[in-house]
Amino acid sequence: MDALPAPVLAFAEQYPFLLEYFPLFLHALAFAWEHPYLCVGGLLLLSGLGLPLPEEVSLLLGGYLVYWKMDCPEDPPFWPAPLANMVLVCCLSILAGDLVVYALGRRFGEALLAHRYARWILSKQNHGRITGFYDRWGHWAVFLSRFVAGIRVGSFLLAGSSKVKLRTFFLMDALGTLISGPVSVWLAYRLGGEIGRAIVTVGRVFENMIYAVALAALLGIWWQIRRARRASARGTSSG
Repeated sequence: MDALPAPVLAFAEQYPFLLEYFPLFLHALAFAWEHPYLCVGGLLLLSGLGLPLPEEVSLLLGGYLVYWKMDCPEDPPFWPAPLANMVLVCCLSILAGDLVVYALGRRFGEALLAHRYARWILSKQNHGRITGFYDRWGHWAVFLSRFVAGIRVGSFLLAGSSKVKLRTFFLMDALGTLISGPVSVWLAYRLGGEIGRAIVTVGRVFENMIYAVALAALLGIWWQIRRARRASARGTSSG
């Protein structure tokens, strides 16, 4: 654990159970600290390809990482204008993932929609919902889908398979991205202090929950042993 960056180690020392039970989480946090653009950009790209992680979580993480690193003056700055760079990385990663999904839908069409990958992302219920969305809003459905986490990937897949023009798709998607991306990152950056305090609170609650679950498990084991002994005693006395 000595290899952890000082701010991550200071965070971990507030919660000893993290050092003992969740070392992988701390190493992931250290990676995010040392490579914020790569971490957030990679998460957003994977989310665009169907990873079940709302991209809003990654955007907020990006903004908070900028706040966290700029709040540690002992750490050297990571590139000039880090907030603007994070916004740029986030927007480009989102658009890259969306374009890959669109290209898959356009290249393979209905055959891809029958594949298990597409069925995992685009269930029959969602397919009907998204089709109705396109029937009502036309190409603006691409723009609106950017703000609806449950249908986002399926909508872009369907846009490709229904042969929405690439220029139209890109313009609509980019317009939505230029709203959702910068706003989410900026909010997390501006509210970094409140987010930090919320993380501390959640960490304490989580730590108490671990202790409560462990105590409940011990009580359950004790109760089962007690019942078994009583049943054994009753069986011996009746025999």
